[in-house]
Amino acid sequence: MISFHFAGPALPVFHFASRDTYAPGRAHPSRRDLGVFDLLVVTQGALPMSVGGVAITAAAGTALLLPPVGAHAGRPVTTTTAFYWLHFLPAAGWHTEAGTGPALLRLPQAQPVDLSVTAPLLDRLIALAIRTDAAAQLESQVTFHTLLLALARAATPTQTAAQRVAAAASRYLEANFAQPITYRTLAQALNYAPGYITRCMLAVLHETPDAALTRIRLTHAKALLASTDQTVDAIARQVGYPSGNYLARRFAQVTGSAPSRYRQPRG
Repeated sequence: MISFHFAGPALPVFHFASRDTYAPGRAHPSRRDLGVFDLLVVTQGALPMSVGGVAITAAAGTALLLPPVGAHAGRPVTTTTAFYWLHFLPAAGWHTEAGTGPALLRLPQAQPVDLSVTAPLLDRLIALAIRTDAAAQLESQVTFHTLLLALARAATPTQTAAQRVAAAASRYLEANFAQPITYRTLAQALNYAPGYITRCMLAVLHETPDAALTRIRLTHAKALLASTDQTVDAIARQVGYPSGNYLARRFAQVTGSAPSRYRQPRG
């Protein structure tokens, strides 16, 4: 199942929302290149669809997201089916898992939802959609973004303790790589024992804190070597090493080459 990734910092923009109920035999309209994202939240029955040639049935308690390009087609429902529908536009681009680029928001094409949370938000959006005053339009966007946050949270897998510790350690190393860092300072910053942090990073990221710190420092050093005329000594100090000789030894140990290899010709 694909996911849709929406670029930031701007969030998608709410367009319109309503609800519908289908008697047995009725089908969702077939469309091609609708131009907006169509979010369907089923509250009763089941809604069978074909999206890009793939059969998907959204049961009650499921949100189904249809993209603005390509084709989707409805198939007749077999039981009374009720659902909300909501149209919105991406404000800063989007891509699927097959694409590339940063993403502020990730929404699966189909996911279970907590109707006790999503239904009141959708009801409020429907009430606001028929108003044209500025206050209603602003509240619509805020309510819609609250809905997106609820969907994004529901779609995010719960992290294990090891994943949380490894992520926290990685963030700390990336934020503080230019400073002197030891296992003791890392343990004090995260409030975990050094051995536990190491086990978590090995289990999740397959590298020790020292290896991760070296990788981060050398990555930044390579960027500085390629983009500036600073001396190796100056770059070494910027990435947390005491001297250019120390940086050169690290390059030799990890990459098998000298820092000069990463210099880009100037002029």
